[in-house]
Amino acid sequence: MSTGIIWHEAYADHATGGHPEGPDRVSAVVEHLRTGDLWPRLAVMTAEPADEADVRRVHTAAHVDAIKGAAAGGGHWLDPDTYASPR
Repeated sequence: MSTGIIWHEAYADHATGGHPEGPDRVSAVVEHLRTGDLWPRLAVMTAEPADEADVRRVHTAAHVDAIKGAAAGGGHWLDPDTYASPR
């Protein structure tokens, strides 16, 4: 059995408005995994975008609309620990 990681290069573009989980941290973690012997041992899976209908199957319409609005507005804090970026 392998340990998996879901990865997409777009994750490194997640500007988080000053939250510690930002592009620099994501890039540093992935670089560490790639330069060591860990990356080849991981089952690397690519994330695929979900269409809105799929997202609405597990989230309320109000929640989806709030996230879309935050992204369209250039990014927004949803709560003290969650930032929605434009992408």
